[in-house]
Amino acid sequence: MKTLVIHPHDPTTEFLKPVYEHVPDRAVITGGVTREELGALIDSHDRIMMMGHGSPAGLLAVGQFPGAGIFILDHILMPALEKKKNSIFIWCNADHFVEYYELDGFYSGMFVSEVHEAGMMGLTDIDQVLVDQSNA
Repeated sequence: MKTLVIHPHDPTTEFLKPVYEHVPDRAVITGGVTREELGALIDSHDRIMMMGHGSPAGLLAVGQFPGAGIFILDHILMPALEKKKNSIFIWCNADHFVEYYELDGFYSGMFVSEVHEAGMMGLTDIDQVLVDQSNA
């Protein structure tokens, strides 16, 4: 099974690498491809693993994908993603994205990967050490 991992380069999401580092026959995309190229890569792989920062609207590009704008993965790539039956979506609020588009696979809800996200959730006295421990 050929697996495509889409994990935009961002030091604050490096803790997610163990999720895919031992997956056989994988290609890891951290940036540098256009949305069109990414669509072709999605089509040519059996399983898609997507992770990083995101919102209910999709996976953020974090400035790593030329011409992508805010999101590298959103409604525009839906035709390619709808064909996949065992995808993995790991970003904040990926659950809303997956359920809205009725996609198949494993997905996460909100999780704290940065101190400011803890504050947005009303959590107090959270420092980076505690966030790092939680993510590990």
